[in-house]
Amino acid sequence: MADEEIRGRRVTLVPLRATDAGELVGLLDDPIVRGFLGVAHLAGLRRVFAGWEHRRSPGGRAGWLNWVVRDRTDRRALGWAQATVERRTATVAYALLWGTRRRPARRRGPALRRPLRRRSGRRGSTPSACP
Repeated sequence: MADEEIRGRRVTLVPLRATDAGELVGLLDDPIVRGFLGVAHLAGLRRVFAGWEHRRSPGGRAGWLNWVVRDRTDRRALGWAQATVERRTATVAYALLWGTRRRPARRRGPALRRPLRRRSGRRGSTPSACP
């Protein structure tokens, strides 16, 4: 599941790579996201994303699954989604690029939670979003 696309009605979640940083650098405009990521520039964002390509936490206890949220029709980057998977639960979060925050954006959480349950037997998920 970590390296496969997840298709929703309006968006596709594509596994995140360091090379996606250029399209998602606008996330750093939000001080909350910038603080969470701990970087303020494109080079730092690339380093963070490169670390996440391992799909595991540093100690290996949790799965760190990250995707680029892409518009299903034109494939433009709309934001980033993450699932931290520990045992039989997952914490799901996402942040959207400014200008993509519209009503359908709120529906991105279910696009990720359903496959987590179906493919890995995860029973619980805790959603959160950056403004």
